[in-house]
Amino acid sequence: MARIGWLGAGKLGLPTAVAIATNRGDWLPQHRVMCYDADPKKMRKRRYEHKETGYGTKSFQQLFDEANLEFAPLDRVVRECKTIFIA
Repeated sequence: MARIGWLGAGKLGLPTAVAIATNRGDWLPQHRVMCYDADPKKMRKRRYEHKETGYGTKSFQQLFDEANLEFAPLDRVVRECKTIFIA
């Protein structure tokens, strides 16, 4: 499975990266996502205060915790990802 890179883990980038990295059944498979942000505070998994719900009735935090998402330095994201999105 090819890894997808995501540059920018803010209000737009992180929810989109989580959506791509979350398993939603046969209609949209889970992908491995590697995420980078210039702000070091955003470069770790933690609790997020997004109020939106995700797929079904799961909260954003539940989807984030289940996501196949890792944070990595920029050079590693560029080197290891076949596709990179910028938010």
